[in-house]
Amino acid sequence: MTAVTDIREPGFAEELGAAAADFLRGEGFPDRLRDDAPDICGLHRQVADLGLLGVLVPEEGGGIGGGAAELVAVFRAVGRGLLPLPLAESVAAASVLADDGYADGTTMLALAGVMTGDPWAGSTLDGDRITGRAGLVNGAGVADRLLVPAWDTSGARVLALVAAGQARFTPVAATDRTYRPAEAEFTGAPATTVARGAEAERAWRQVLTVGRIAAAAELTGIANRLVELAVAYVGERKQFGRPVGSFQAVKHLAADAATTAYAMDSLCRRLAGGELTGLDAEHWADSAKAFCSRAALQVAETALQMFGGIGFTAEHDLALYFPRILTLGDRWGDPAALEAALGARALADARGRS
Repeated sequence: MTAVTDIREPGFAEELGAAAADFLRGEGFPDRLRDDAPDICGLHRQVADLGLLGVLVPEEGGGIGGGAAELVAVFRAVGRGLLPLPLAESVAAASVLADDGYADGTTMLALAGVMTGDPWAGSTLDGDRITGRAGLVNGAGVADRLLVPAWDTSGARVLALVAAGQARFTPVAATDRTYRPAEAEFTGAPATTVARGAEAERAWRQVLTVGRIAAAAELTGIANRLVELAVAYVGERKQFGRPVGSFQAVKHLAADAATTAYAMDSLCRRLAGGELTGLDAEHWADSAKAFCSRAALQVAETALQMFGGIGFTAEHDLALYFPRILTLGDRWGDPAALEAALGARALADARGRS
């Protein structure tokens, strides 16, 4: 498994992000999520045709050969449009599978272990058979394969690839309409070992790094969209014969939300200009995910104050974006855990230099 390459063509990332945004608008998102059971049948194939599943897959492997800039651009658009697919999971898994031919630009992948304290603890691999509970999996109904962290019978950590049809899924209710979680369980399911030992640990860290960058970008897209919606609303809504946005207290709220979203933008620009592998990438991915999880929630709460009573209704767009922020806050590492890990690494570095 080698590092993801970045084609770095000027303007390509922006074009890809714009194409993703146009696609989501054309498919009616996020309004389409208001249906009790939105039909997403075939949506993953449309996403594959657009090239989004293969954003980090090399061109020779059937992808578009992108890197950090393309990843950030795509997921900012996904945040604004609320795509109800496990795209981040699929892209993150493909980043470590494509070089060995296990993933291409058409394969929808799901991940186990993203929301557990110890991702390796749930399943055991015995030869080419896997057994155990893998925890919550997002988008199992549309995935082709699952990437599962597990132990093998020799006591080594492994990453196993399992066909989605070989798992038993128990759906779990969620308020986030973009999120379709299910508990995954295996009973002697056929599995392919794709990495073992130190290689598996390195590959899993890369999966988390890519996922955290995607989550930070998605949260940034959401935050910017909420600022746009809230500012437009207070410019139109009148009270005492004046737009409510003309009152100083509301202006302060708008400024706070816009400033926070701008800080998230700055972090995303740093991510887009960096790499996807190595300790520096891990540090920035962890920092951005922790900050953007808290910042997006802050923007949403401020937007709720600006919208007033209408923001509490199920018919308002905020009712779609707010649960997604909460879901992303928990996935790929919650902010408190990431901040604790960042602090521990900083302290260890300082002691090492003294």
